[in-house]
Amino acid sequence: MILVYGGSFNPPTLAHQAILEKLKNLYPEAKIIVVPVGDDYRKSDLAPFFHRYEMVKLMISSLCDVVVSSIEGYHPFEGTIETLNRLSKAYDHLYVIMGEDQLSSISKWIRADELLNKYPFIIMKRKINLSQNEKNHPINLDQYHMTYIDFDMDISSSMFRVNPKKQKELIPNSINKYIEKHQLYKE
Repeated sequence: MILVYGGSFNPPTLAHQAILEKLKNLYPEAKIIVVPVGDDYRKSDLAPFFHRYEMVKLMISSLCDVVVSSIEGYHPFEGTIETLNRLSKAYDHLYVIMGEDQLSSISKWIRADELLNKYPFIIMKRKINLSQNEKNHPINLDQYHMTYIDFDMDISSSMFRVNPKKQKELIPNSINKYIEKHQLYKE
């Protein structure tokens, strides 16, 4: 079982780390591949891939069977489906890890129907109240293989980026040091 956990990790937070720890506890036999998006992914305020890759390496340094992949750092962004298809050439039994909040936009993902049909998902279910918009999916998700795991930690990378000096407690110490050393996320 290979769990693929993609995201911007801009920067990696204590919530990202807690998700990995929870997954390792629930699936101790699994290998987890963390995949930061590449630089050509369209997202504002995205720190360079190299730095996000290095910060993920710091975050996972104490976790067994968790690795970071640079696959999206050297391939043009063609969607999660292409990253998974590339990884499937080396690994069997891939599962996609994602937050429940991402489901509201999955219909807009590149080749979403193919992605949902081809790969099973493990959804980190948050106990916060999602808006009605977020609950109303344009795709009937019941027809796909999805496992839901309760996860209640209201921390996001964007919360840190809004005020890095006041939000240092949202990210691991080693990553705080890295950010300071490389002068990332200046206000």
